[in-house]
Amino acid sequence: MSKGSTYVISDIHGCYDQFMELLERVSFCDNDRLYIIGDAIDRGPKSGMMIDWLANRKPDNVTFMMGNHEYMMLEDMKGAETVTIDEFFPSYYGDWGHNGGYDTCEQAAECCTDETVDKFVRLCRNAPFTQMVRFEDASGRNRKVLLVHAGLFEPERNGRKRITESVSTMLARQLPFDEVWIREPWLFGTWIPPVDVVFGHTPTTFITPLVNNLTDIMLMSTAKFSFPNSKQLRRGDDAKIMKWNRRINIDCGCVYGGRLACLRLEDGNVWYADGYDRQADTKRDTE
Repeated sequence: MSKGSTYVISDIHGCYDQFMELLERVSFCDNDRLYIIGDAIDRGPKSGMMIDWLANRKPDNVTFMMGNHEYMMLEDMKGAETVTIDEFFPSYYGDWGHNGGYDTCEQAAECCTDETVDKFVRLCRNAPFTQMVRFEDASGRNRKVLLVHAGLFEPERNGRKRITESVSTMLARQLPFDEVWIREPWLFGTWIPPVDVVFGHTPTTFITPLVNNLTDIMLMSTAKFSFPNSKQLRRGDDAKIMKWNRRINIDCGCVYGGRLACLRLEDGNVWYADGYDRQADTKRDTE
């Protein structure tokens, strides 16, 4: 039996059809490994089907990691021991419902059983915030990357000198909230992590507007940023993955009309599926 390949996908956001298209295009099989680094649900049209797929997936060659949307969902659950479909619906005062949770629950009610919903919630409760993945690249060298949903916070400095840390020490300093929510301090920090980091959370299509906004801020402050170069920004504008400063952003904004990306770690190949067309979907619903 061959060793198989290692794939990473982020921010599916209920775009189940695009997700299945990518699995078919890479010929994903039981001998491969797949890491989904958060935000499988919310905003898109088929979050219920994503819940069903994740909860009932066999064999166990898929690792699901925590995203900020699953984090909001669990905050809304308030630690309930078991969760039925009726109990799955968001509270009025929580953040989850207003960020796609209401639609997710309605979609789940159409295709999921109580058992499936409960299994999904348990899956999310056990989801890791970070994952170190080791693999053998195309040249036969042993390599590793760190997976996290949003990013990492810069290590503390000792005066003007940044403290050099091992990966394990760096991770011990991180807060779970930052790992699923951080944005500008990670994206544009001058710090270079000690290992390549694959992440999502901020669509690559959003990077250029963020850079333009921070460029204006730089004129009025002493803040220092390290921006992607113009070639990388063009990749983001084209809804492709971006790599800079040991950061590899694979969220290409599928649910916002960009693309869903699937990265194979062994050789760096990337497959794309065209994003969700919200306007066309809305038009069909009204016809």
